[in-house]
Amino acid sequence: MTATTNTESKIVEAAMEIFSEKGRHGAKMQEIADRAGINKAMLHYYFRNKENLYRTIFKTAFSSIFNKLESSVDFNAGFDVQMKQIINCYIDMLSKHQKLPLFISRELGEGGATARSVVKEYFKTGRLHHHLRESMMKAMNSGNIIPVDPRQLIITIIGSSLFFFIAEPIVFTIFPGEDDFDRKKFLEERKEAIFNTLYYGLKPRKVSS
Repeated sequence: MTATTNTESKIVEAAMEIFSEKGRHGAKMQEIADRAGINKAMLHYYFRNKENLYRTIFKTAFSSIFNKLESSVDFNAGFDVQMKQIINCYIDMLSKHQKLPLFISRELGEGGATARSVVKEYFKTGRLHHHLRESMMKAMNSGNIIPVDPRQLIITIIGSSLFFFIAEPIVFTIFPGEDDFDRKKFLEERKEAIFNTLYYGLKPRKVSS
């Protein structure tokens, strides 16, 4: 890793933390520079201003999610396989990058202007949503799953996978006596629970006569 790449990596990591903790408006460039272990002039050299840094961080975070999801999905597989691959990959990413959910939540809580711009830009070239929608339609047309609004299903998959990571600090106040909580084991079980609940909930029901 070159010195330039290493410095940028430190800035991105520090900025993600500060923006997650304080939001775009509460974050200070000096604070980000201090946490990255560089001077403020160097921070401005790399990113010019806070708005440019923030957009770069959000675009990097968003792109990393969807690029990873795209690479994890077998576009030649059936919808059930693709759905499981997306759930598994999404949960693995959020578990590894624990600042991401809070960072994205803060952006949306502040109006989501940067998110809208970045997402719109991504969907001009991104393949995942097109392939996933096609797979859903094939599964519906073949009778493997009941007719549903693809938009609703995609939002449900994302929301089900994301919720634990946003609510983790309070989740186990709902379920007391979890002192020996095994997070890794729980997340593996979570993958199966989400897939089973959603996919088998989409299977056609036999109507008794």
